[in-house]
Amino acid sequence: RMDTKRAHSDDRGMGRSTSYKDPRRSLARKSGGGYMSEVVSALCLSVANVTTHQKGIYKIGFDAIGAHSLLYLARENYGALEFTAKVMDGRRRQASFYLAELPSKIEQVAAISVDVGSDEEEDPSEDDEQRKGFCTYQMFYDQVRSKTKFSVANEFLRLKDTVGKSEEDEYSQLVATKSKFDDLSDRVCGTGRFAEKTKAKDNRATLIGRGGSSAFDFLRIDALSSFLKELAATESQTIKCEPLIGFAISRGGVILSTKVSSGMDVPRSVFAPMSERLIRKVLRPEDDGREKEPPRQGSVVGLVGRTAVPCVCEVPRTSSHLLSDEAQSVVSEGVTWQSLYLVFLGRFMILAEPERGGTGGNGRVVTACSVAKVEVERDPAAQLNTATPARRLLVTHASLEGHVPGLFLTEETNSIASLGPFNRLRAIRSSLDVWFEDENAAEQAYRVMQSKFRRARAKRGNRLRERLAQDD
Repeated sequence: RMDTKRAHSDDRGMGRSTSYKDPRRSLARKSGGGYMSEVVSALCLSVANVTTHQKGIYKIGFDAIGAHSLLYLARENYGALEFTAKVMDGRRRQASFYLAELPSKIEQVAAISVDVGSDEEEDPSEDDEQRKGFCTYQMFYDQVRSKTKFSVANEFLRLKDTVGKSEEDEYSQLVATKSKFDDLSDRVCGTGRFAEKTKAKDNRATLIGRGGSSAFDFLRIDALSSFLKELAATESQTIKCEPLIGFAISRGGVILSTKVSSGMDVPRSVFAPMSERLIRKVLRPEDDGREKEPPRQGSVVGLVGRTAVPCVCEVPRTSSHLLSDEAQSVVSEGVTWQSLYLVFLGRFMILAEPERGGTGGNGRVVTACSVAKVEVERDPAAQLNTATPARRLLVTHASLEGHVPGLFLTEETNSIASLGPFNRLRAIRSSLDVWFEDENAAEQAYRVMQSKFRRARAKRGNRLRERLAQDD
């Protein structure tokens, strides 16, 4: 388990410091009792916990009921509050390291398991680092958790009343929930979450789903740690007279009641912002000094020496301005078609039209997007289409920033998923049908695209994993 006493000397709780000074001695003097620190330490172990499952796979957990007791205890005593903030920050850092190491554990177990029924296509050329990175990506950005339709990134909560008013990177999590009789029964009688079985299937999909649950609980550990730090810095003035139930607090200290809100447990819970550090890690892992913007529309890219696949795409009326010469397009039954090259340049996928009057070695950018945000599927209706040898691939782009690339059409979506007074962070999805000469050309393009997309996701996952390990 994570060792809070040694967090200062080894963030994973594995080392021992010979110069260690027990902070509980000073806490006892401040709080007037020698047992307060024991209670705080025990509660912190309950709130941010780790359970080991089969074959060394562990699960990071968050106990909102324990966190509620911890907040009640700490806010009445500044010495206890300061100590609690330090201990919980140590737990957060340790959990961050555990989370960074979890993909390695998952891949080790998955490599020796029989993954029966898996329809996931793996690239045999992938090395261990790529598999770990792809695993991390799936844990955070794919809908892998059981009993939920949201990815971990979709669980970033933003107050509806502060959209457009508060800081751009202010997203919240539930950090405490007042107990009720059923919660007490869970603990006393061994039912519900606290009786969770430790045995589970060891196929890769199940393990990644459990990893996604660990990632989600880590968001709450981070938010609680940030909240406690802020309370310690202000001597809990913002909530000194506030009942610890049914409110959300912004980063600026503004309190919004949630007692009449809908959503399971929302009226009896407390919400607080996650750290800006974690938000940047999850939402913008690419911010590392490399090229961040795709090639501009209309710029020229070289095709020689690059993977450039001929294709045909429909040009919506809203995207007709992207073409250099609409007269070169083909209009059939009211639909405009344009011959293009599918090109990969660094971390971007580009659709480029052949440069007019050139030698064929260059193309003009029509649209471009990040490879890590694109998925590709084979056409499920391909076998039914016997009227033409041409085949298409279904390309989907998903952006948490709300960007829709040129030529792509925004998919119809339901209203923004809500949780009480919050909106979940939602990816804007758009799609594009890309046509190829025949089935062989489409299959070759599919394999090229799938390989590029998996590698890009693996790189993004590895950057996130490195930042979790560094905890900078």
